[in-house]
Amino acid sequence: MKKVNAANYRKDKLYPNVCKAVTAILAEKDAVTPIEVFRRMDYLSESAEDDWRNGKAPYLEKVLIANLAKLSRVLRILHCHAVSSNMSWRIHPYTRKTKNGRMPLRFTKSGDRNLEEAYARHYLLKRKTPNPETHTCEAKPGSGKPFKRKQPVKNYEGGCLCGAVRYRAERGPLKVVNCHCARCRKAVGAPMVAWADFPAEGFTFTKGNPKRYQSSPDLVREFCVECGTSLTNHAVENPAVISVTTASMDEPVKVDMHIWTAAKFNWVVVGGKMKSYRQGEPE
Repeated sequence: MKKVNAANYRKDKLYPNVCKAVTAILAEKDAVTPIEVFRRMDYLSESAEDDWRNGKAPYLEKVLIANLAKLSRVLRILHCHAVSSNMSWRIHPYTRKTKNGRMPLRFTKSGDRNLEEAYARHYLLKRKTPNPETHTCEAKPGSGKPFKRKQPVKNYEGGCLCGAVRYRAERGPLKVVNCHCARCRKAVGAPMVAWADFPAEGFTFTKGNPKRYQSSPDLVREFCVECGTSLTNHAVENPAVISVTTASMDEPVKVDMHIWTAAKFNWVVVGGKMKSYRQGEPE
């Protein structure tokens, strides 16, 4: 059996079923996941998925009604079909809630990183908006004063120090913050970190795959495994937004505010006209 690739995936006998599942899913929403495709193809029952999500099954493959070779082909066909359809994709961590916090869910018995990431991909349909000029979010919880930032219709690109990983964001950042929290400082090795928030729908890695690290139950960070450059982070509960280190971007962007200044080093001076917040990021 030939390995499924971009040149031959349409000839695979499983392709019509995968394509039919994707079409049905996109008729209802703008995102496709392997889990939803498996359900549409009757490889995964609702009760079996619940068992996995609740920790009753040790890994997803345990409850899928198909052999590993067939599952691997479906994953590869789905990826090729999504890429050829100009869909963007990102890795979404799956977790379950326990009394000790959130724990990651496993997809495979082997724990192979490439397979785990293939199961965790979310494919996003790119939709054009008439005038994506501004984004509004609340500047401070309860303040009622919106924070507005113009979003230029242009691509923002960047990557790691060694060039092994590159990315592209198709719309301007929603907001840019200087974070002073201890976790971000340690993750990057700097006294503060500037993050630019982009819509996940238009964000994609154009070269290479970053390594993922779940630094807390609520946050996943991505970095280059070759040179160590910190690249992105995203909240487990908010997959629609991805934060990018501004230092890894090809073009500089202006910072809007400081956050978590209560945790900053005492020798760091925050002043001027830029807004600052003692605790977390404004919602």
